[in-house]
Amino acid sequence: MKVLPNGLTLVVCERPEAPVFSYYTLVDAGSADDPGGESGLAHMFEHMAFKGTEQIGTANYPAEKIALAKVESAYAAYDAEYRKRVGQDPARLAQLEKVFETHRTPPKNSSSRISFRSLPKRTARSA
Repeated sequence: MKVLPNGLTLVVCERPEAPVFSYYTLVDAGSADDPGGESGLAHMFEHMAFKGTEQIGTANYPAEKIALAKVESAYAAYDAEYRKRVGQDPARLAQLEKVFETHRTPPKNSSSRISFRSLPKRTARSA
């Protein structure tokens, strides 16, 4: 275990039998830790960490902001259909997944560095 000067604590567990690398990030911060009257800081930092800012982690922020909005909207629609307890439409679910996949994959001629992971594999519930 090593604590960096900025307070970040690193725990390294080497496992030579597994030829992989993985990491887990835990930030001891959240809405409960926000200063009084300044709620939302943890959520803002979450977005900065995963989506970048106008200066960090982007090659074309205006274009990537639009692309991220499309991906989020498409996934939200897919997720809402998937979570339906009654009346889930497998054909609509497949169509919404296709829309998500279309938006998360940059065009071949794009120089965008955006990379989105695919949807987790889920099986449709029977109606």
